[in-house]
Amino acid sequence: IAGLTGTQTATSGTQAITSTDSLYGTQASWDIVGTLILTVGGTATTAGTPVVVTIELDNSATAQAAATPTVNATLEAGDVDGAISSTSMTVPDSVLLGVANGKNPLLTVVPTFTAESIEQSSPLNGVKNTLNITLTSDVDLAATSTVTIAGLTGTQTATSGTQAITSTDSLYGTQASWDIVGTLILTVGGTATTAGTPVVVTIELDNSATAQAAATPTVNATLEAGDVDGAISSTSMTVPDSVLLGVANGKNPLLTVVPTFTAESIEQSSPLNGVKNTLNITLTSDVDLAATSTVTIAGLTGT
Repeated sequence: IAGLTGTQTATSGTQAITSTDSLYGTQASWDIVGTLILTVGGTATTAGTPVVVTIELDNSATAQAAATPTVNATLEAGDVDGAISSTSMTVPDSVLLGVANGKNPLLTVVPTFTAESIEQSSPLNGVKNTLNITLTSDVDLAATSTVTIAGLTGTQTATSGTQAITSTDSLYGTQASWDIVGTLILTVGGTATTAGTPVVVTIELDNSATAQAAATPTVNATLEAGDVDGAISSTSMTVPDSVLLGVANGKNPLLTVVPTFTAESIEQSSPLNGVKNTLNITLTSDVDLAATSTVTIAGLTGT
């Protein structure tokens, strides 16, 4: 079988294989240029009877198109051997892990998150803050694959292996691993995520007690794929850079402000005893005060 190009598997005369009833034995000759030579063992194969051979190779480290393998045979027949002429092998042209034609031999992709955004529900210090995380990958993430979001620094939420979360269709379950240093690890549950389909995850954290700049989170993934897992390399997450509660970039994750009145003045209309007196109060805050917020003015004694 020729044309199995682009692997990282070194040339070997004893490459491990399996074959139906061990008709081709348990070893073959492999050349890294892409040639596999199988030898029939002590028992001949039978006309019309399929023989299945498996071989494990190391995929390319970079993206590449599928191989276009051919197969030929030399038939032992005494002094002059027979032959089966070279012919192209049939490939399935079917999807695997969400990759078009992913079952075609040695087609290789470098998985990525095609969308990875994060925003928060409140920039106010010390409050409960819901982070909304949206992740879209260009491959399926199989069960037990993990996604790590790092850089969520400055919260007051204690480390926990059972941090409550929500996720679309519970694809990441209802709990995650959280470390107060700022690392969130999500694990795909029993159902794989689907390539190209966004998954939204929410987690509630306690904002810093003091003002701080927004976090600069990154995301990476380990993709469950058998003996050797695949990976999505670390990439910076997209933040909205939009106003929230009147705070510039207030939707950016874990940006925290300590709200203040930037102006707060009071004056009266009359100092005369016993008369009606109008107090004029002017208040300016550096954040929006939402409906049902309260403002308390104390010390208005002696009326």
